[in-house]
Amino acid sequence: MKLTFRAHAFLVSLCLSSTVVSGCNLQRIAADQTAEIAEAGSLGFNGFWDYDIFGKAVPSAILQTEALIRVSPDNEKLLVGLSRTYVVYAYGWLSAEWELADERGDFELADELERRLKELYRRSSEVALRVVHKHDRAGGLATVLKNRKADALVTYLKQHYTDQDDVPGLYWSGAAWGSMIANSGGDLNEIADAPLARALMERSVELNPGYADAGGLGALGAAEAAFPELLGGNLDKARGYYDRALEVCHRRNHLVILSYAKSYAVAKQDRALFLKLLREILDAPDQGDDIRMNNKVARFRAKRYIRRVDEWFPPAEPE
Repeated sequence: MKLTFRAHAFLVSLCLSSTVVSGCNLQRIAADQTAEIAEAGSLGFNGFWDYDIFGKAVPSAILQTEALIRVSPDNEKLLVGLSRTYVVYAYGWLSAEWELADERGDFELADELERRLKELYRRSSEVALRVVHKHDRAGGLATVLKNRKADALVTYLKQHYTDQDDVPGLYWSGAAWGSMIANSGGDLNEIADAPLARALMERSVELNPGYADAGGLGALGAAEAAFPELLGGNLDKARGYYDRALEVCHRRNHLVILSYAKSYAVAKQDRALFLKLLREILDAPDQGDDIRMNNKVARFRAKRYIRRVDEWFPPAEPE
């Protein structure tokens, strides 16, 4: 059936009207196309070479993506990208500022930075959990989370989250939620939810241990090393997670190596391993465009950590 000129003009006018919420919404189309372009160009961001320039640019990317999500609130690429960007900025730059403030004894600034870190991670987890809820095929996730029973969540995720498409939401929600809890200042209500965040991360690792260059395995290793055994930690399990992560990523992800040193080696009080891991980061050649900035962040931290070895370990025994 052919459209008359008048009918055709009417349909075009609908598509151009910002008051009509439909598939013709040009703002949403533009936002979705921007997400496609950003994803295609992500290698350029990952492969950038200057730590300072990158860090100064990230807040603008966060603001732009927040604006795009208001236009296209269900776009998973935008949601996952925003959650990831919050985590990257919070850990790579804001957390580094917090460490420096704490190191020089500026505790007022350190407390303010910790508060900001918690809020950034909170927003990241909210955004990523929207993706997880979108993948809830059975419709019961909200109830399971509300009940705050980790065992029930583990079972539910295994039953209803079985596809590779589920991994990004699970991974970034687990990473962000766990990081928010770590920066909660010891809030017991927040800490009580740690098993829920861990369940999300564990399911992502079960589905795809190589996602984010084995970052999930590294995160689970850090979680095991963060607590003494009396509080549920296990250094043997931590080392197992780290070793598996480095095997999966072929030792290309230097943030895993950094976490291995800072979390496991310090908790184990293994000075030799600590120095060996940090020197591996500092001596390693460039690992490629897909992971360059990731490793720049690790190198920035490794330089500082290796200078603090005598603060975290007893003096080395003379040979």
